[in-house]
Amino acid sequence: MKNITLSFWLSIVVTGSVLLNPPKLQAQATNAAHVTRKVAAASTATDKKPSAHPFHGRLTKIDKVGKSIMVGKTTYYVGPDTKIKKDGQTAALEEGVIDEQVTGYVKPDDSGRMVASTVNFGGKGSTAKKEKPHKTESKPPAAIKVN
Repeated sequence: MKNITLSFWLSIVVTGSVLLNPPKLQAQATNAAHVTRKVAAASTATDKKPSAHPFHGRLTKIDKVGKSIMVGKTTYYVGPDTKIKKDGQTAALEEGVIDEQVTGYVKPDDSGRMVASTVNFGGKGSTAKKEKPHKTESKPPAAIKVN
């Protein structure tokens, strides 16, 4: 009987020590995969090549010698194939007016510079939109019946 009682209490003590004191597991020292992904994402963002896109904004500078225009804070170059228009008519680079609306389309060249394929001073079709005349006639108010 002593053996059974001793075995019983020994099993309770062992079970209790395991349950109350679980084995300690080490945490992962670093998250190397996560760090690698961040570095890879950052490198692809900085290695991004310029792509063709439309532009629009206010003309802030014209460089006749360097053949470039500045729209906002971005510089676009004018090449020999660039089609320049003002109010729907063919124009020269010198005809642009500072603080005037300008639109166009640019493409990157071999050196990475953004070269305009089209430039529209005054916006695209700025004179084509005509304002509608305001009506000055007013209708008389509807009659109100009083009982």
